[in-house]
Amino acid sequence: MSTVTARLRRWFGPAEPAATAREAPGPAAFVALTRPHHARLLQLGLALCGDPDQAADLVQETLLKAFVAQRRFRDGAAPYPWLARILRNLHLDQRRSAAARREISDPHPREATSAAPHPLEALEQAEQAARLHRAIARLPPEMALTITLVDLQGLSYAEAAAATEVPVGTVRSRLSRARNQLRSLL
Repeated sequence: MSTVTARLRRWFGPAEPAATAREAPGPAAFVALTRPHHARLLQLGLALCGDPDQAADLVQETLLKAFVAQRRFRDGAAPYPWLARILRNLHLDQRRSAAARREISDPHPREATSAAPHPLEALEQAEQAARLHRAIARLPPEMALTITLVDLQGLSYAEAAAATEVPVGTVRSRLSRARNQLRSLL
């Protein structure tokens, strides 16, 4: 197990009160700030990477980098755009440094349902979700990020602009181009 994984498991394991002075304010405050956003970060990582394992690694690195930089987080600001921006920057850095081909695997959607759908409906929904995620993974990274933030995660244009550090007009144009490319891919 890597050092990063060990640290994150220690920090994000079962929610327990801090037992030692070493664990007190920093990690506890960080967990309280970031825990509600883990699923969305994983979904965003999956949209960018196309591989669940790579997405999980990217989220771990994002949380570690955010923990180190938490003093720079502005109190009162929404944490998700800040975390999404860190994730996006890490992903772009990895793509630049690795310059390796992207492997795309079928994602496993993790949606909670109150009533179990018919097995054939569930299979069809899973296939549609897999096709959508594969198509999003084929988009340029900035378009994949924008369509994931706005259409899949429900961020407003302003929130997506903050997360991607671009003007709202750029978010709108990327979203339009991404939707058009998705239509042709699907």
